[in-house]
Amino acid sequence: DVEDHKNFCNIINSEATRLARLVDSLLDIKQIEAGSLSISRHETDLMRLIEEVCENVRPLMEQKQLNFDVVIPPKLSKVSVDKDKIVAALVNLLGNAAKYTNDGGDIQFRVEQVGSSIHFHVEDSGIGIREDEIGRIFEQFFRSSDPRVRDIPGNGIGLAYTNEVVELHGGQILIQSEVDRGTLFTVQLPMQ
Repeated sequence: DVEDHKNFCNIINSEATRLARLVDSLLDIKQIEAGSLSISRHETDLMRLIEEVCENVRPLMEQKQLNFDVVIPPKLSKVSVDKDKIVAALVNLLGNAAKYTNDGGDIQFRVEQVGSSIHFHVEDSGIGIREDEIGRIFEQFFRSSDPRVRDIPGNGIGLAYTNEVVELHGGQILIQSEVDRGTLFTVQLPMQ
């Protein structure tokens, strides 16, 4: 069937992109360890950045039949960021949200401008993060001890990479989570 073939091709493409990002993240982790990871800021169209993030994660959202809601204001300013690294960081957060949310669950990607900063909110209806583990999730190679996590593929570098990229941009990531209710990650970045 043509539709099945198209879906398989989309999944293959999505997984190839994910693997390429994983290799890039591993190389970046080595740079982080060496203290040499750097960013190259350029004025970036925020709408285009958001579209690229959504294009990257949409196949995974569709594969898991997740309700993926994107909320963006009608007018967005340009931002000065390393576009590729910010896209990879946001794809990591949304990919994690999808991985740890049951099929048919809800994920919202919300963007808002707050003063001179931009906030990216990734909220899911997933398994949540235990309070005693929230402080460790940005540690390299950390994986939750929750038994439900063991069967979910992962290597514990995505969030470490994401946090490092956000910090290099002078930003921060805030986390709110409740076990069995979901998680909200808020990436706060200065616009310049």
